[in-house]
Amino acid sequence: MTGGKTVEHFKPKSKYPHEAYKWENYRLVCLLLNGRKSDYEDVLDPLTLQDGWFVIDFPSFMIFPGDRLSPDEAEQVNKTVKRLRLNEDEDCIKEREKWVQDYVIGEISFSHLEKKAPFLAQELKRQELVDTSHLVWVRYKKLPKNLDE
Repeated sequence: MTGGKTVEHFKPKSKYPHEAYKWENYRLVCLLLNGRKSDYEDVLDPLTLQDGWFVIDFPSFMIFPGDRLSPDEAEQVNKTVKRLRLNEDEDCIKEREKWVQDYVIGEISFSHLEKKAPFLAQELKRQELVDTSHLVWVRYKKLPKNLDE
């Protein structure tokens, strides 16, 4: 999660004032993405997504629609990625990469990754990349423990 945690009104309160205080309209999200979503309604609801809708390309950490989606579903995923700038914002990409790097070099456990970055953990499992000796992770073994160094 990039930025502080906040509550998002999935249905914008400016357009749906009667939904403003209903628990089913709240989503936990980072402040940055909350601001990007704003009052737009072209972002997919994370509570309705199924596995495989969003996939991560390793090692680029870019997010794409899954390959089993209909053209309409893939378009919805692309609109969400574009609206939230998930592939345009270097900080978002670096955050995803940092979580995985910390796992690969042993700074955090996989169970910790599952708790704190469940989408990343799910994608590592789905793509059979949990094994930190996989060739895709070789570059992290050669880097300093902190990407910022």
